Amino acid sequence: MIPLSYNVRSLLNRKTTTVATALGIGLVVFVLGAVLMLGNGLDQTLNATGRSDNGFVLRKGSDGELSSTIDNQSVGLILSAPGVKKDDQGHPMGVGEVVVSTVPARRARCRT
Repeated sequence: MIPLSYNVRSLLNRKTTTVATALGIGLVVFVLGAVLMLGNGLDQTLNATGRSDNGFVLRKGSDGELSSTIDNQSVGLILSAPGVKKDDQGHPMGVGEVVVSTVPARRARCRT
């Protein structure tokens, strides 16, 4: 078995690689901690601001808002459904929204 003093002496002789390894491990731990803290903060924010009586409707087979399309007649039918919350005047508390995704045009580079 290799004595512990051999390992310590090896670390002292290779100072640059020892410091680089320690800094690399520290950076990985920092990034992991930052990602976990960010995820925890997002979870807390979404749980604190969300309401259980809010919802949204997607077209059957859609996996996101951008791939779902519902026509105006269907929006009216959905808002008149029995489970939709109504305000004091009896109007449904809902709206049909349009989600638009745009990609800005890139500027052409001048070649000289």
